[in-house]
Amino acid sequence: MRSINATLLAEITKPCFYPIALVRIDWPGAAVEAHTGAGNISFDGGTFTGVTVGDEVFGAISVPGEQSGMPATEATLTLYGPYVELLDRLDPAATGRGVQIWAGATTQPGGNVLVGVPLDVFYGTISGDLLPAPTSDGSSGLIIKAKAGTHGRVKGAITHSNEDQQATYATDTYFERNARATAYRAAPPKW
Repeated sequence: MRSINATLLAEITKPCFYPIALVRIDWPGAAVEAHTGAGNISFDGGTFTGVTVGDEVFGAISVPGEQSGMPATEATLTLYGPYVELLDRLDPAATGRGVQIWAGATTQPGGNVLVGVPLDVFYGTISGDLLPAPTSDGSSGLIIKAKAGTHGRVKGAITHSNEDQQATYATDTYFERNARATAYRAAPPKW
């Protein structure tokens, strides 16, 4: 199960903090490492390049939130730019290649100085959907869809179970008592 870095946790529980997402794609030829801020960030043995230059944003990330303790199962990455350059990036060999996304915080808006260690929020593979698409402002975007698959479930958070509890606290019966109480509320005995 994942654990969040104490420094990052302290930062994101403040009333105001500056979020950032970092992405690594195992693209054919060379890994692509990017983040949602500006400038470069050194993290996890790589140099992540910002997709923001001034007021211009050249990328976007969409990862659905975790549901019922399970990790996100899909992610959408979008790269904005000239249509001809984006067509050059449509490489069928990218299908099945790894995609990893971290969430973190920086010291300033759009910054490149991390606070603590970013949290691993998604790990999956490119599903084969590499789609050129016009955006609302008339520019072009390359949409990359990724699915979590087995690796996402292995790396993601899972719901704490009775087995997990018994491994650490062998005499604790909370889960058993809670299961009986839930069953009783759902179908009370008839007298």
